[in-house]
Amino acid sequence: MKFFSISHTITEKDINQFHYPNQRLAVIAHIENEKGEILLQQRGPSSRDENGLYEDIAGGVEEYDSSYKDALKRELKEEVGDKVKLDIKNTLGLYHSCKGGINWIFIVYFVKYKEGEFEIIEKDKCQGYRFFSYEELLSSPYVTDSCKVLTKGIKEQS
Repeated sequence: MKFFSISHTITEKDINQFHYPNQRLAVIAHIENEKGEILLQQRGPSSRDENGLYEDIAGGVEEYDSSYKDALKRELKEEVGDKVKLDIKNTLGLYHSCKGGINWIFIVYFVKYKEGEFEIIEKDKCQGYRFFSYEELLSSPYVTDSCKVLTKGIKEQS
């Protein structure tokens, strides 16, 4: 698991630097509120892995997504609905994590929470949402290790 800070819009050239077996591309929304607390999603019983634990909202990039940012917008709508106002800012970097034999390359976006309610759209994959302080996130046994590594990497680069 490693976070690579990148200060420009991610391109295919950035993605193509990785050559892992069974590699997949996804996006992550690193969502913070006005207090700097980080929103995490509690994984549901039908999640691929780490059921019951908290981590950032993420999802795969699909062939029909016109851009990485559009993939993030689609994932956010699928995960939290449209009753919440989020402001997608810039890309923070790339994050590599190997889970279940899949080498995930995540494009990480910084997102500001503005207002509204987070809906649980996929009830079998999500048990709820919660804001964590940075310190609480790092010390909680209910937050995935990969989320802790990513959050530390983001904090160290800011």
